[in-house]
Amino acid sequence: MRLRYVLMITFSMFICNISPAMAGSVTVPYIFTSGAKAMASEVNTNFKALETEVNDNDSRIAELEAERSYTVFALGEALQFLPESSTTVEDLLATAQRVFDLTLVQYGAGVFNRVDEICQWSRRWQDIAYLAASDDAGRLTALTDHLERMESVYDIAEARFIAGVVSEVDPLTVEYYLLSANAFVEGFNAKTENSQ
Repeated sequence: MRLRYVLMITFSMFICNISPAMAGSVTVPYIFTSGAKAMASEVNTNFKALETEVNDNDSRIAELEAERSYTVFALGEALQFLPESSTTVEDLLATAQRVFDLTLVQYGAGVFNRVDEICQWSRRWQDIAYLAASDDAGRLTALTDHLERMESVYDIAEARFIAGVVSEVDPLTVEYYLLSANAFVEGFNAKTENSQ
């Protein structure tokens, strides 16, 4: 039981640290000060508040993942019925790459200001590359390439925020996609390790 609470606190602290990017803020009913004795009922009430928020975040994340999985699945289903000679997959890859590259250059130059759209184009590029991959190495490359692109976009968004050109929303938006990309890579690695 103690291990469960330690894990819950650790996970809750992680969620709270990234809360501006992907979760609501957590408010606990009791604040404790150094040297003061804490009552078990107050500590348990704080744990319950954290547990409720973590479960709520988990539900929202699961809904988003299910929605995205369905979209990728539907695209994959459609692509499998294309004739072998079709260049549609290559066209999709080339178009996603071109739109991503153009919008990123324009964002860096201050001409294009919708950073979320840049991230979405990288995700689209990732999804097509993932579906087009013939093996796990190709699928992992699709995921890690997206992660690297998100790192680059984050650096640009952070620099623009520090320069006062954009609000903090831009780097936080990219941080969400960066964390998501990292989770996909880690999840894929864990899945492949478990299946061996």
